[in-house]
Amino acid sequence: MQSDIYSSVIARLSSAEGHLRAVNGMVESQIPSRIVLHQLRAVQGALKAVSKMIHGEYIEECLRILVTSDSPEESQQALDSLLELYNWSVSQK
Repeated sequence: MQSDIYSSVIARLSSAEGHLRAVNGMVESQIPSRIVLHQLRAVQGALKAVSKMIHGEYIEECLRILVTSDSPEESQQALDSLLELYNWSVSQK
């Protein structure tokens, strides 16, 4: 993973972790559900952003292999990985 993306991923995961701890504390303190749900949406948003970043990085890596590799096996593996990622993404919607 590229260092600029790595740093951003770590920062976003740390933020999501902090929000999740806050949500846990809210539930333990019996804070009203609407407030808890608002915080959960923040956690989900942070995780979704991280997922997009990692997916993008992974897709670039696979495409780089497809374009530059002289090995048919390595190229096929990269293509299979892209197709698997695509199929997983489609099934999540």
